[in-house]
Amino acid sequence: MKHEEGFLFGVGSGAATHGEFRCDLCGHVYFEGADDDEDYDNDGVSYEQFCAWDICENCFGKIERDILRRMPDILKWYKKLLISKSGQ
Repeated sequence: MKHEEGFLFGVGSGAATHGEFRCDLCGHVYFEGADDDEDYDNDGVSYEQFCAWDICENCFGKIERDILRRMPDILKWYKKLLISKSGQ
């Protein structure tokens, strides 16, 4: 699960589908064939867009944990980016 709602994963809790869905991170396919069969009676799966990927609810926490783990490197990178954009 996500630590908190916010801009990183979009505002709100994302979306859900009852149709076929493949997570772009883990590759898991949910409800394979549901769209072809027009079978939408399952419980649904939540997903969210991260960058250009559609990520299943089971991967939200994986991404967040990795970002938090790499935060020192991310902040150093971002500081360099800001300095280069400001012309200093």
